[in-house]
This record gives sequence, structure tokens and C-alpha cells, in this order.
Amino acid sequence: MNKSGLEKSKVLIVDDEVANTLLLERLLEMAGFPGCKSTNDSEQAVKLFLEMRPDIVLLDLSMPNLDGFAVLEQLRSVIAADEFVPIIVLTADTTEQAKQRVLSSGASDFVTKPFNNAEVILRVHNLLKMRWLQQSLQAQNERLEFTVADRTRDLREALQELHDTQQQVIQQERLHALGTMASGVAHDFNNSLAIILGFGELALMECEKARMRKASESIDAIILAAEDGAKIVRRLRAFHRTEKDDGESPVELGGLVEQAIGLTEPRWKTETLARGISI
Repeated sequence: MNKSGLEKSKVLIVDDEVANTLLLERLLEMAGFPGCKSTNDSEQAVKLFLEMRPDIVLLDLSMPNLDGFAVLEQLRSVIAADEFVPIIVLTADTTEQAKQRVLSSGASDFVTKPFNNAEVILRVHNLLKMRWLQQSLQAQNERLEFTVADRTRDLREALQELHDTQQQVIQQERLHALGTMASGVAHDFNNSLAIILGFGELALMECEKARMRKASESIDAIILAAEDGAKIVRRLRAFHRTEKDDGESPVELGGLVEQAIGLTEPRWKTETLARGISI
């Protein structure tokens, strides 16, 4: 941790003894920590903490009104779970029980009074290093999470694009298969219609010679139906193009619309008329 880093650190001192707070402030300022604030009223500790948001807290244990354990509990309630704010407890109680209780209450370190000046500064220095490392790690994790989220979004977009392309290919293959089938059906149907039309025209000629008016009318209806079927066959054959296009070619939209209307007429006209709807 360099000097510029030390100058940014803020230290909060909570001790009911004015002499102790003055001594600690002087030691910290000489060590390069100018951002120090102190209070001799333990009940003001949390308020001052929220105002200055210190990087480290030096806390006395034995104080009137609120002792160090009560202040520790209050500080834990206002410090975020993912934030590391080190707290050094300063006390004249050197018993092992006191040390264990202090550390189990959320303190980061324990220094006994009378304390060694150099030891206090070293402990402050080391804990601030830990705080800064934790902040650096947290920032790095946030950047990593952002990067992962960004890459995940790109991957989802790529997968969606691939899915759309696959669907287009599948649709094209289906249309090609449908066109091939339509071409085959049109070919077979055309052969049947040719026979119907051929023999129908011959029969019509015979009926006209024999002046069989009713028979002629019936054969006319057959021929007309066969011709309508031939028109449908031509539209089906137009649906499938066997020749390959080397590039873009113009499309006559009017004819394309007429073909679409003719191919779909049984659905939009005949079926709707059966339901009493006229389009």
C-alpha cells in the first residue's frame, strides 16, 4: 500500500479517555493517516461511523453508557455483509476470555493497553491492506460478472441467430420438397386430364352429330371441369421451378397474387360459403 493510499484512509477512534484519543490521533497522523476522527461518547460511535464511513475503527472496550461489545453489535448492524471494515479493540483487560469474546463479537484484532505505538500502527497498516485487497477482489469479481453476463448475452444472440437460420433452411427444404411433390402430382394429374379432355371432345363431337343435346350439355360440363383442373395443374407446376437462377430476377407481382388467390380459393371461398360467409 503506497503513500497515496494511506492518505485516502479514514480512521474512527472511539474511546472515553480524551488522552487516549489525542495520542492515537497524533500517532496515526505521524504515520501518514491524516483522515482521523474521534469521539469520547460511545453512544455517538454509530452516528459518526455513518457520517464518515471509515476504513478502520479503533474501539475501546471499557466505556460508560455503551461498552465496546454493545458498540461492536451496533456497528455490525450497519456494515454490509459483503463489506470488510476492520475493527481493532483496545483494552486493558488481558484475560484470554476477554480476547476470545472480543474476537467472537466481530472484532478484527485485539491490542492490550498500554499498547506499543509501533505495534498499533503495524496492525492498522496490515488490516487496511486486507480491506483494500478485499475491495479490489470485489471490484474484480463485479467486472468478471459483467464480462460473463456480456458474453452470455452474445452467446444467446448467436444461438438465436443460428436457430433462426436453421428454421429458414428447414422451411426452404420443406418448400422444395412440397414443390417437388407438387410437380410430380401435376405431371400425373395432367396425364389423366389429357385423356379426359381428349375423349370428352370426341364424345362431344359424336353427340353434336347425333343431335343429342342433353348428352352434349353433360359432356360440356365434363370438359369445362377438366379444363379447370388443367388450370390448377398449371398453377401447381408454376409453384415448382426446376431451372436454377444464377442471380436475381424480376417478379410480376400481379400474376403472383392471382396465383396465390387461385390456389387458396377452395379455403377462403368454398369453405366460408359453406358457413354462410361471403368473401
